[in-house]
Amino acid sequence: MDVSANSTHTGMSMEDGDGVWSPDIEESFAEALAIYPPCGRRKIILSEEGKMYGRNELIARYIKMKTGKTRSRKQVSSHIQVLARKKQRELQSKLKENPAAAQQLAHTLSGLSSAEIVSSTITASNNSQQQQQQQQ
Repeated sequence: MDVSANSTHTGMSMEDGDGVWSPDIEESFAEALAIYPPCGRRKIILSEEGKMYGRNELIARYIKMKTGKTRSRKQVSSHIQVLARKKQRELQSKLKENPAAAQQLAHTLSGLSSAEIVSSTITASNNSQQQQQQQQ
């Protein structure tokens, strides 16, 4: 399979310049994470279409609607996993000074999916941003 410098392995063009997750797409992605909470394997029915969608499909549709750029449900899934691993590493490095807290956090994280880890992070950061804006 020949992959040129201007396309991803899925054949999508990289017209956005900053890669697959450019700032505008990342912003829409974060908005979609806040709108669509993790729902496991359940599907969501959109009333206007009557079609069933999984969360990652809804996030991909939201990104397309907001930016005009297409991301697949698999790209969304992969991005959620990458962000969850990144967040876990950040938390682990912060907790090296406090082994008891680190052990409790590890126990808590073990019961969460990647989507739940990322969504709770997005929600917490959005809440802190809103509080900062209200104080100004």
